[in-house]
Amino acid sequence: MASASRTFARALRTSSSAFKSSNTTAARSARFAAPQAAFRQSSRRGYSSNASGEKDNGSGSSLLWGGGLLALGGVGYALYSTNPQLFGSEKKPAGPFTPKFEDYQKVYDAIAKELAERDEYEDGSYGPVLLRLAWHASGT
Repeated sequence: MASASRTFARALRTSSSAFKSSNTTAARSARFAAPQAAFRQSSRRGYSSNASGEKDNGSGSSLLWGGGLLALGGVGYALYSTNPQLFGSEKKPAGPFTPKFEDYQKVYDAIAKELAERDEYEDGSYGPVLLRLAWHASGT
């Protein structure tokens, strides 16, 4: 591939220099010098290993560090999920939630407060508001 592109580039240079005058050739060569050098540089073969044959230990140690951090995170998550009180959180109750009278009273007080604050209804009654509240509560 590289030899074909070199041959094509040489053919373009020789054909264009035959038809143009000498003063435009200098401008053309200065204009195309940088892209041509970049193309030649990109077509060279690169090697992934060191030229001296030394072993590169950077990637292996970073893989070990990453694996160690992942294992440490897994142990931390397992410890947190089994004993959250060690991290300052409360332990969740084992059984289902059973409401008490105080819980119902808090809900009643919150509804009464909202009804007292918003009294600008169309017909002045709370019927449509309570119906909408019941509809949305039944959806949950």
